[in-house]
Amino acid sequence: MANQHILPFTWPQRYDRESFVLADTNLTAFSAATECSKWSSFVTIIQGPQASGKSHLHAIFLETHSPSIRVEIKADMDQAIEAKETFIAVDNIDVLLDSDRAAQESLFHLYNACIANKRYLFLTTTQPISNLSLLL
Repeated sequence: MANQHILPFTWPQRYDRESFVLADTNLTAFSAATECSKWSSFVTIIQGPQASGKSHLHAIFLETHSPSIRVEIKADMDQAIEAKETFIAVDNIDVLLDSDRAAQESLFHLYNACIANKRYLFLTTTQPISNLSLLL
């Protein structure tokens, strides 16, 4: 990715399945977003650099699976813990959790609720989990 040059084209951002460019390099990530029945657990994490398609996969996960809930802020996580939706997606957990102990606790509880209730949790991050500044 370091040798890739970004061209200055502008067009409206579309995060639907039809606008996702599928290639050998992202087939596994696309399958994770669309076929969660093949996951080895109820939680999957897509990690990659900024502008690598994680948010697009996040949107495809929500589009593909129903009923679903999109988590964008800590309050959404708290609501998702009690919600009945089977599919939950949190984009950019590294930004959401950045040194915020309350948000980290909420994600921990959401993770446990998903495992206990057999609900699917789809997470994206630019940083490996081991590099996050977790306070717990």
